[in-house]
Amino acid sequence: MFKYGIGVDVGGTTIKVALADRDGNILYHHAAPTPTSGSADVVHAVAALYRDVIFAIRDGRVGEDDPYFSVALAPGITVAIPGIVDETRGIGVYSINLGWRDCPMREMLEDALGRTVTLAHDVRSGAFAEYYWGNAERNSLYIALGTGVSAALIINGKPTAASPWAGEIGQIAVKNPDGEGMRTMEQIASAAAIARRMRATCPGSISEDADARAVFRLAEHGNAEAERIIATACHELAKVISSALHVLGPMPVIIGGGLSKAGETLLQPIRREIAELTPILPEVEVRAATLGAHSQVLGAVATTFAAIDRLTQLAFKH
Repeated sequence: MFKYGIGVDVGGTTIKVALADRDGNILYHHAAPTPTSGSADVVHAVAALYRDVIFAIRDGRVGEDDPYFSVALAPGITVAIPGIVDETRGIGVYSINLGWRDCPMREMLEDALGRTVTLAHDVRSGAFAEYYWGNAERNSLYIALGTGVSAALIINGKPTAASPWAGEIGQIAVKNPDGEGMRTMEQIASAAAIARRMRATCPGSISEDADARAVFRLAEHGNAEAERIIATACHELAKVISSALHVLGPMPVIIGGGLSKAGETLLQPIRREIAELTPILPEVEVRAATLGAHSQVLGAVATTFAAIDRLTQLAFKH
């Protein structure tokens, strides 16, 4: 059995690489800025980070306690990318932030790395890590609240998506709680949106470079506008989650992404709203994710293990 695996998470601002063992212990990690000039430069940056891992192994900086480290390293690698991702075909369908459409990312990565690549969706990767090593269960709904808002479904222990477009709850249109018209969920409930809304409705309350944490701190000290902004964000999130639970059936809800660090200040109102909106369902647990900033890159490592295990099982069957 392969004991070690490598995964890469391509984020909007940072690319992370990690080498971890079967228990989710990270033995090596490194990061670099994400190029904004297109898919080819992103692939080159991933290849450079991958080479960093290989050099660390060859130099004895990783695995020095295991004389069989090299043969225990899974031969493939998983790369998780953002946007709309067709994992089956290995295509980056669309990424507005990184500037690609219908990009053959798996083929490009395999050419650059010289080895088999599994392409993954970043949020589904984070959800898988929470099942593999974190706070999710075999059937769970994972909500990522960070720069954007997205969802992923774990069914029978596997990230499940009937379409590459699954989970894009951040693009659902909702009534603007701060004025007229409609907004997207992402414009109301993402970390960036919560800070932006606070600056717009209460000028001078937080600095221009402050993030959602500043709004949560104000709410904890009784600021009425901060409380309102957080309450309306939680209300819209709870409506979407409740609708999903009525379709899927009750299952644990795992809140990940940067906003999950707000803890009970975020989780309590979401729980309360879900309970009010799902009166006939059994009580649903709403939990914070546990893997933090490493969830998506660890999910890529977990996907590497899952991919190699499937191949091993097929080989034994035949």
